[in-house]
Amino acid sequence: MRDIDMNLSTEPVHSLFQKCAASSPNSIAIVDSRGRSVTYGDLSRRSSALASNLIEYGITRGKKVAFVAYNSIEFLESFLGVMSSGATAVLIDPTTMSEDLAFQLRDSAPSAVITDETVLSRESEVLMSLGDVVLVNLNGNRREEVQSYSDLVRERAVYEVSRVDPYTDVSVVFYYAGVAGRTMQVFHSHAGLSLCIETIAQVLDFRKEERTLMTAPLPHVLGLTQALSHFAACGTVALVEKRGSPLDTIEVLSFAERVGVKSIWGAPSLYKAIVDAVSTHRVDLPKLRYCVSAGGYLPPEVQKRFAEGAGCPLIQLYGLTEGLVVSLQTLKESYVVGTIGRPLPFVEVKVVKDDGALAGAGEVGELLVRSPWVMLGYSDPQDTARAITDGWLRTGDLVTYDDLGLLYFKGVKKRMIKYKGYPVFPRDLEVLLAKHPAVERALVIGEQDEEVGERPVARVVLKRDYVGKVAPEELMAFVNSRVAAYKKLRDLRIVDEI
Repeated sequence: MRDIDMNLSTEPVHSLFQKCAASSPNSIAIVDSRGRSVTYGDLSRRSSALASNLIEYGITRGKKVAFVAYNSIEFLESFLGVMSSGATAVLIDPTTMSEDLAFQLRDSAPSAVITDETVLSRESEVLMSLGDVVLVNLNGNRREEVQSYSDLVRERAVYEVSRVDPYTDVSVVFYYAGVAGRTMQVFHSHAGLSLCIETIAQVLDFRKEERTLMTAPLPHVLGLTQALSHFAACGTVALVEKRGSPLDTIEVLSFAERVGVKSIWGAPSLYKAIVDAVSTHRVDLPKLRYCVSAGGYLPPEVQKRFAEGAGCPLIQLYGLTEGLVVSLQTLKESYVVGTIGRPLPFVEVKVVKDDGALAGAGEVGELLVRSPWVMLGYSDPQDTARAITDGWLRTGDLVTYDDLGLLYFKGVKKRMIKYKGYPVFPRDLEVLLAKHPAVERALVIGEQDEEVGERPVARVVLKRDYVGKVAPEELMAFVNSRVAAYKKLRDLRIVDEI
């Protein structure tokens, strides 16, 4: 790792952002694929105006604001506004639907929900049933029971900032609990989030006004840390707006070239699609400084072919919801194929075998992590105690390391499926299947797939009275109509025993 400033700030993210707004108000903070852009000065004014309105609604320190929206300029503006108000941002994947969405909103109990027209149209019944909650539409007009975002970001009197304790107050809540094996709230502090993004910015040597292309959703660790780490360095985030539709690789590359990005961050499937597009369509790649892959297994041949075709390193990043970013492959070590890099500064790791002994070089074991940005905990204290022992987070991931200290991902010890970089918890899907009156027992596993990583598939034993009367398609539809697109079962087989 390159030398970094060991005295990084622990002040909240919005304070780091405001420093860039004060020093470089005319620098571009965000551009999007629709051709829009906002400066740091504009972003500061609009996020501050939103904070003022939230505070007027009584939404400040100790309150929660849930986000269920696709990537957009307005999403980033409102996230910074919520941080400025002192409230906690609850980040929910925008593809979450039906009972799954209703559970997460009831469980987190937000005072406000910030969404967009796509989600609002699809999930109006769930959102309108929340009761005394402020609903904000990021890209639609004001209507009954729904506030217009544009009305809430009009300039107004300066608000009084709610002071937060950066070490104990919760900045963000995620809903991806890979270590616990079921979906629940994951709490992170302001100081932890700030230290993590500042460290990333320094290790990768972000430059002022350097542009990065963002494809990962903001409610995920990769998307959020990418955006915020570039804001901490006064850089520019280029957003691909897709609003639920699949990424068009050619359009992504065209946008990257048009706005002059120097890096792309995304899931392994993005780079496989780019490699295929380059060889099939003979498209040109933009001049990039580096690219980052995270969220799943990156095939070595894809890493090699991309680096050769793009003329820039494709490095890997490893992180998890509970530990944010843990390790990163440095640009100097980009020639090593298959590694997830070495721990970031401030991060301690150890690899432990099943018998509790420390693993040696080349031996596989569970990765344990200790750092200033490990989660504060889960909403369930008992699960927190199981996941963190003496400050060490049990990641549930299996790794090995070489003589250089570089880490290599070898699989998972926890029950989790990785579909296109998304974590899917079999237990959640099994609980849903058990609600069907025909199901006696259910088992959900991950089936290897070269295109997506792992496919969620189910094996179901029927109750005696339903044998021969229920088709697999009916059971799949029962589950898939209630969960986000990435959680859907891709196959279901009825068996005699599990």
